[in-house]
Amino acid sequence: MPTLQKNVLYTICYSEFYGTQRSVLSVAAGLDPSRYVPVVAAPYDDAFYGALASAGIRTVPLPFKNVLDAGTIGGLCGIIGESKINLIHAHLGISTALSIAASALSGNIPVVVTRHFIEDRYTTIKNPAVRKAYGGVYRKMNSRAKRMIFVSEAVREGVERREGLIGDRGIVIPNAVRNADFAPARFVTPGGAAVLKKNLGFPEDCFLVLTLSRLVHEKRLDVLIRAAAEIRSAHPDAYFLIAGGGKLLERLESLAAELGVEDRIKFAGYVGKTVDVFTASDVFVLSAEAEPFGIAILEAMASGLPVIAARSGGPLDIIHDGADGLFFEPGDPRDLAEKIALLKSDAELRRKIAEVGALRAVDFEEKKVAARVQEVYDEALAES
Repeated sequence: MPTLQKNVLYTICYSEFYGTQRSVLSVAAGLDPSRYVPVVAAPYDDAFYGALASAGIRTVPLPFKNVLDAGTIGGLCGIIGESKINLIHAHLGISTALSIAASALSGNIPVVVTRHFIEDRYTTIKNPAVRKAYGGVYRKMNSRAKRMIFVSEAVREGVERREGLIGDRGIVIPNAVRNADFAPARFVTPGGAAVLKKNLGFPEDCFLVLTLSRLVHEKRLDVLIRAAAEIRSAHPDAYFLIAGGGKLLERLESLAAELGVEDRIKFAGYVGKTVDVFTASDVFVLSAEAEPFGIAILEAMASGLPVIAARSGGPLDIIHDGADGLFFEPGDPRDLAEKIALLKSDAELRRKIAEVGALRAVDFEEKKVAARVQEVYDEALAES
């Protein structure tokens, strides 16, 4: 009897284990193994490859240097042939370009593309002629994709405004969260959160505000630091943990010192075991003005934390204001400070929002999201 299994090759050109990579992991792990078998090709990274291995997902290291990386194209063609790949699911620009090239050299197997950003990196190119040329490349890639998945309505709007309508080939499917990895975080032994706060270098009885974020401009961590300065006098027991790495570390540390809150903020760098920081914290904040999705919001919700996010971008698809989270006005540190102070002073509101948020996170559980992605695969394969 012929097998019904299809082999899917996931391609991703960056492996730092942040939101996009966690989404790839969640969907690949959530597939029905009797129908789809995943293989991931990406540059090697300890954290990402370790998580994939733990989920039993086969990995193949490839460099994905640039859109002209003939070595990676050859490597992809080799995987397609050796693993009898039926479909490619490409994430991010370089991955998409190289995947489409490999597909063309391997019998035009269908390519599904996920777009993760409201404004892709090429939109920051200063030379208008080069920027226009890149836009043309993206439009060409769009035309070759059998299906295009957008992680939020904001991403769809941004892509189609810039590159043209995708039509029925496009669909919004959110990122997924591995709830099982986070749900136990709030169920610790009595005093466990206090111990974790102490281990992280904070007072055991402090009110801890957490963010997980790359330290880059678009995440607007300056807004969070300014909010910390706004509430310092009225709430001297409020502390802030910024977990993540990036090029703006020194600039953000200087801003904290300039505003007199360097003793209230800890920059923890990249944190591999995020369950501990979720468990130690009292509120989660996402300060980005144009977050494409916000998978950390879902992880915080699954962990039982109340969430505050800017009223824009992907979080609009996740949060129902006042029910499972709170919004603040984008770029407004005073409004963010007021929302933090509100949750700090109202334990019952914190509890209610956290409870409803945990239920909301279930809607984005990896198997539910993977089932929707599988429907896209079915459609793409049926048309091939």
